[in-house]
Amino acid sequence: MKKALFPFILMSCAIFSFAKEPSSSKEWPAGAIRNGTLGNPTLVHDAMLAARGQATVMGCDQVKDGHFFVKKDVSGKPGERVWEEIWQFQCTNGNYNVEMEFMESKQGGVTFRAAPEGK
Repeated sequence: MKKALFPFILMSCAIFSFAKEPSSSKEWPAGAIRNGTLGNPTLVHDAMLAARGQATVMGCDQVKDGHFFVKKDVSGKPGERVWEEIWQFQCTNGNYNVEMEFMESKQGGVTFRAAPEGK
């Protein structure tokens, strides 16, 4: 049962391609300082499952599109840097903003946390 369920979960959480970022700051969520992400493609890929899961918990029915926004620039010294982003999921039943916090580790990796906007 577990072997059959795992591919289904992966397919239902597949990574999708976010559209071109909105150029007008009027289209940005509150708190965003610029569009885009500071994460490299590997980090974005790894964090997407948590972000989409959070959007689903918040009520997102089906993701149609999405955008990345920087909320707080990188701060701290190497090995301890942190930054925050807002990942906006445009779903069939509305927009859902997920706040992403990224924390660099001294071992060279980055951990992340996904939470509803404002939490």
